[in-house]
Amino acid sequence: MYRLTYTLLPVIIFLLLTGCTQQSKDDSTVSGMITYRERIALPDDANVQVQLQDASLQDVAADILSEQVYQTNGKQVPLPFEVGYEPDDIKSNHTYHIQVRITDASGKLLFITTTAHPVITNDAPTQDVEILVEKVN
Repeated sequence: MYRLTYTLLPVIIFLLLTGCTQQSKDDSTVSGMITYRERIALPDDANVQVQLQDASLQDVAADILSEQVYQTNGKQVPLPFEVGYEPDDIKSNHTYHIQVRITDASGKLLFITTTAHPVITNDAPTQDVEILVEKVN
């Protein structure tokens, strides 16, 4: 009995470590809520685009790491979002932001983020991120 347990111990440790690694990859998401201050309703067919961007370099367009796009189907703010990412793509000395655009069915821009919403690095959150978008005139 002792010999069998001793032989299986490395296998059990490997499986536990592999399971922990897989769990952390599955949990590599940024999530939260999107809202705005205006007291107006979104069209029933509004579209939401949420991008996780690497905004480390100045004077160039941000690299898009991942994106979530969905139709609101009549739902109103606050709207949930969740974008996944590969942990291997994250560099600790880079800056990552969430960018949000809300459009109507024809593609007309209704709301957009106008300020930076840092996530992931530099003690920035990955969960319960609140994104305030502003109305486009």
